[in-house]
Amino acid sequence: MDIALVIRSLEKELFCPVCSNFFQDPVTGPCGNTWCRACFPGGAPEELRTSLCLDRVGALLKRLQHLQPSALPQDHCAQHSEPFTLFCCQHREPACEVCKHSLEHVEHHMVPLAAWAPGKCRSRSGSQRQAQA
Repeated sequence: MDIALVIRSLEKELFCPVCSNFFQDPVTGPCGNTWCRACFPGGAPEELRTSLCLDRVGALLKRLQHLQPSALPQDHCAQHSEPFTLFCCQHREPACEVCKHSLEHVEHHMVPLAAWAPGKCRSRSGSQRQAQA
């Protein structure tokens, strides 16, 4: 997640939606919107407050949408948002601690990701088969 991008997105929340300047003596209405006191000395009309609120929330969601789990670093599980710490030998893919206990990986052989190397699973499962025979 790019923190600088998040900060830039949130900085935009410091601007008045009416005058588009940095807030000057900000006032928050009952709807949760904030504007400069000078923009509406007597308070914003109800219909404008609702419109400002919806526009602002919609704009914020659009700016932050790319930060959903799909934007997690590639060293994190997309399903559980946890860091990869294991390698599943059956699926031949990295897994997190939550994956290890999921139905999808029941009785799968897992090795620590730090210790995994190509062929590690093959030799381990081969020695397990020999031990079982």
